[in-house]
Amino acid sequence: MSGLQVGRNLICERSKVFHMPITGRRRTSLSALKSEVRARSLLRGDVVTKPKVESKKRILLVDDDESIREPVRMALLERGFEVIEAQDGREALICFERDAPDLMLLDLVMPERSGLGVLDRIHRSSRPKPRIIMLTANAEQRHRDSALERGVDVFMAKPFDIDCLIETVESLVAK
Repeated sequence: MSGLQVGRNLICERSKVFHMPITGRRRTSLSALKSEVRARSLLRGDVVTKPKVESKKRILLVDDDESIREPVRMALLERGFEVIEAQDGREALICFERDAPDLMLLDLVMPERSGLGVLDRIHRSSRPKPRIIMLTANAEQRHRDSALERGVDVFMAKPFDIDCLIETVESLVAK
């Protein structure tokens, strides 16, 4: 059990259960309850650590078409992902270097630098490589093969089903 759950006179923190006697004074703040639990743990000699908060997975969404980025961004945000956006290949590389995304949704055909050009630069980078889903309206077999040779995990043709895309994203970031 992670976090802190408060019930009548019971506080559970990281699989430890503390029974808190109900006293005459009322503590209304959750932070006051946490402080009391930590103080009692220290008195007993327990090691007190803060519960780990799972960080949001960071998704870099790269597409020159706002009508694609907007619904994808909204769907990702609804699922709790952190979303970084880029409008072209040049911005994508800047965001990749700066933000270290866990996954990249990458359009194939864009101004400044194509999706394949972005893949080449990522491949040469010393930074950790994100999982990559390539989105394109140009789903010719030669483009698919070229993208897969450059390390793309999933090649998805536009138009795509947004629910299918989100399920694919969740599956890849869970690995």
